[in-house]
Amino acid sequence: MPQHERPANPHPIVHSPRPPEFPLSAGQERLWWHDRFDATGKRQDHVTEGWRVPGPVDHQVLSTALAGLVQRHEILRTRFVRRPDGTPAQRVDKDATVPVIRAGAHPEDAVRQATAEPFDLSAPPLLRVVIAELDDHDTGVLLVLHHIITDRWSMDVIARDLFELYAAARAERTPRLPALAVQYGDYALWQRRLLESDLVRPRSLYWKRALAGYRRPGPPADRSHPAANETLGRETTVELSAESNAALTRMAWRARASPAIVVTAALCAALGAMTDRTDVVIGAIVSDRPRPDLQEVVGCFLNTVALRVDLSPNTLSFCELVQRTRDVWGSAHANQDVPFEHLAAALEVGPNAEHDPIFEMLVNHGGGRPGADRQPNVPPPWDPVVQDTATFELSLCTLMVNTLVTENGGLRVAFVHRPSSFDDSTTTSVAAYYVDLLERGVTAPDSPFPRRL
Repeated sequence: MPQHERPANPHPIVHSPRPPEFPLSAGQERLWWHDRFDATGKRQDHVTEGWRVPGPVDHQVLSTALAGLVQRHEILRTRFVRRPDGTPAQRVDKDATVPVIRAGAHPEDAVRQATAEPFDLSAPPLLRVVIAELDDHDTGVLLVLHHIITDRWSMDVIARDLFELYAAARAERTPRLPALAVQYGDYALWQRRLLESDLVRPRSLYWKRALAGYRRPGPPADRSHPAANETLGRETTVELSAESNAALTRMAWRARASPAIVVTAALCAALGAMTDRTDVVIGAIVSDRPRPDLQEVVGCFLNTVALRVDLSPNTLSFCELVQRTRDVWGSAHANQDVPFEHLAAALEVGPNAEHDPIFEMLVNHGGGRPGADRQPNVPPPWDPVVQDTATFELSLCTLMVNTLVTENGGLRVAFVHRPSSFDDSTTTSVAAYYVDLLERGVTAPDSPFPRRL
């Protein structure tokens, strides 16, 4: 089997009776381990989304819509428990009441509390709502969920379903939503059958080979002893122009790679510049909805994989770096079903290490559900100020954005860092280096890329 070919799961995904407790998916397991070994009890793996609803909201109708949403998607009423042998399991409850916080005309404190307060994974729903009175008599609706039950794509599904359920309840009609053939628990069991089969068992050997001999040198931080388990984050945002992003797309096409791989290659170069190393490992978020019947399902269909990239020699061109990153990404994607603890075992460390045992830098190339911006009944976004959280020493989030100047898309790049690890000036320098490297690399891809911040 080619290294980049992901093993196919011969079992169909079907909705069938499940045991009272069943295993987590590979992506959920990583989040569960993070929560389990958080010594502070303040870890935040939250996903937030807000909407500006025209006019006042009928609170009773909204409660009805939220109840319908929880009934429609089992994952929204799922609890996560620890078995006697220490392994995690999930259990679906018959019902769960979503807490709604009425924040009035001054929602700042309520938003801050709702987004900062950790969830108890054993007490569903892992979802809370803030309702705010905005100017022009509009209403702000903010949803806060734990990442173990959702992802970016799922938030678009939730928005469509919630506001269709709300509109249907107000009009006293039947909601117009597609039927769900399967639930997230069906996917978790389907994936688990693959993990326990002979098709995937040899894949753990890939990670042992890929990470053999690597020892993370420690985060390239300004302080050698950052605060343990800190979750407070600060964000530094920069944007590439539409012209530079168009050049990036052309360069990606030439290298037979995606734009996500190009921005990931640049992050590898940034880590090399920060650490003065040519052997670097970063984390990358990968999405996993391999079957069409999973497109309408809410849940965490993400996993985090380790990308080990060789930056040598100094004459390496940016195009060659992109091609190397492409090959590493392809292999990692093909082997993404291997659970996180297997990656930790490859480095002979446990998931409760003081720092992440594999990487301290993460890249997430954002993207939601196709057509989400054209969904009927979904109001425009509401973006209250939310405190950034940093689950890694330094992470990179990229998002395609539309510019007002041209019809082409720009590229927004956000670096989120832990203040106890990095000074703001350091992250600003890294962001400036990163943008300069991208702009130089996509316009002169055959030239060596800069090695110093």
